[in-house]
Amino acid sequence: PGVIRNRSDQLAKNILHDLLSLRGGAWAETEVPPGDALRIDLWFVPDEALRDVITGLTGILARMADAPACIELWSDGLDVDEFHVALHKRYAWHRILESRDKRTWRLPTLWHISAGRPENVIMQFGMEQDPACSPGVYRMQHQIFDVYIIVIPELPCVRETILLRLLGRRRV
Repeated sequence: PGVIRNRSDQLAKNILHDLLSLRGGAWAETEVPPGDALRIDLWFVPDEALRDVITGLTGILARMADAPACIELWSDGLDVDEFHVALHKRYAWHRILESRDKRTWRLPTLWHISAGRPENVIMQFGMEQDPACSPGVYRMQHQIFDVYIIVIPELPCVRETILLRLLGRRRV
């Protein structure tokens, strides 16, 4: 439970994939490590050549497209165990990237997009409202971790959040 598995959840992955592909490379269901059962819902790497050409992404989506990112989608609020697994996948993927590419990679940002409020994760991991974003976006207090949670039902009903709100369970 929690991990996106149904048709509407697949639609959410496709929407994000197509949007972020406007600004770089995006790969769905990236295995971590290759051949293992763990998968990152969406792996994104920005392409600097596209940053100034494609200007349609604004707000939270533009911020997501600023740096390499592991994006996890949750049809319910994620729980503490799932949060730990996502952290593990990110660190494992980072190690694989550096080994595969024989270069140093910045630790990817980890974005959780949640259709429900993950209260236990927010409390236990010291997440706080991100002052640089609209309501509904939380970050770990220690910014070195570079982990965010987007709580879809808490996003304001404005134009710049409509594509993210489409990923939720409620009416947009």
